[in-house]
Amino acid sequence: HAIQRTRLVHGLGGNVELRQIEGSPNLGNRRNVIGSFWAKEELLLTGRLALAAFGRYDQYLKKGYTGIGSDATLEMTDNLSFFGGVSLSRRMPNYQELFWTDSAVSRVAPIEAEKHMQFEAGAEMTFPDKSYIRASYFHRTIEDAIQIIPYTTQAARIFPSLAFANAPKVVTNGFEVKLG
Repeated sequence: HAIQRTRLVHGLGGNVELRQIEGSPNLGNRRNVIGSFWAKEELLLTGRLALAAFGRYDQYLKKGYTGIGSDATLEMTDNLSFFGGVSLSRRMPNYQELFWTDSAVSRVAPIEAEKHMQFEAGAEMTFPDKSYIRASYFHRTIEDAIQIIPYTTQAARIFPSLAFANAPKVVTNGFEVKLG
């Protein structure tokens, strides 16, 4: 998993996807196209320092969604490296979140895309047999997080109901350790 000293990573791609529901009592008939374009560039600045930048654009239901990010890896020795990165992205609501309705499901307001900001930093140690241990810390903030919440109406006194809604902010922090 050490930095490969002779190779740079370049990437450019796109995707077109057709999402379709022929018929559903809760979602109705839906047919939408999602178009995506992405790019990544990684530069080896010195023999031991690599920087990368990446971006993505999605078009869905006549709205555009962007994401960008950057990360870096510093190889201290042939067996030990440190890494970190940050990204800003959006998660588009899925069909259930946007359109599902029935007697027990409603919406408080129109559902907006989630806005994600993530930071990660960590270290990786590679052993002579090519096994490794990777440890990292992450912090994620989600603005307009889509949640399912209990919803009170007159009918809810007899039948419990719920609503899809955007919450103001959700913050998660954590550690991850991976052996390979």
